[in-house]
Order: sequence, then structure tokens, then C-alpha cells
Amino acid sequence: MQTTKVTPQAALHLSHVEAGSCVRILEVSSPTHEARLKAMGLCRDRRLQIVKQGKNLLVELYGTRVGLARELANGIEVELCASAERCWEKAHD
Repeated sequence: MQTTKVTPQAALHLSHVEAGSCVRILEVSSPTHEARLKAMGLCRDRRLQIVKQGKNLLVELYGTRVGLARELANGIEVELCASAERCWEKAHD
């Protein structure tokens, strides 16, 4: 699957973000998996970095790596962070 580079503030699904990008979660639109994702630390306004894209995704937040099935990643809407590297360690705007 082709990944897309977009300008900051453009909303897209987590599964479409290029590896190495830093994103902020805008919405978790998968009600059946929302509690599970929140328990893993993936909730609204959380910042994370995409470590690996493929059949499944590997993301990193606060120094912890989390594997996600593409189906779960499709239910997470994000925007790219303006400051790319390790943005999850910076204070929220």
C-alpha cells in the first residue's frame, strides 16, 4: 500500500501515514475497539511516531512501541505534527 506525505493539519487515517512521521490523534472512530486502544495509550490528542508501516503498524509513544493491526489503524484519524521528531516528548501546545 502506498503511504502519503501531507502537510500538517490535514486529517488522514493512521494506516496511511508514512513511517517516521509524528502524528497527533484527532479521533478514534472505532467504537468497538475504542476502550482497547485507550488502554494501549492511543486516545485523542495523544502524539506518537510511526516506526514501521506494512501489513501491521508499529508506533511509538512515550518510549513504548505498540503493534497495531491495519484494521485498528484505519479507525484512528490523525494529523501530522508540525515539529516532526519525538513530538510525544514535547509539551502539548
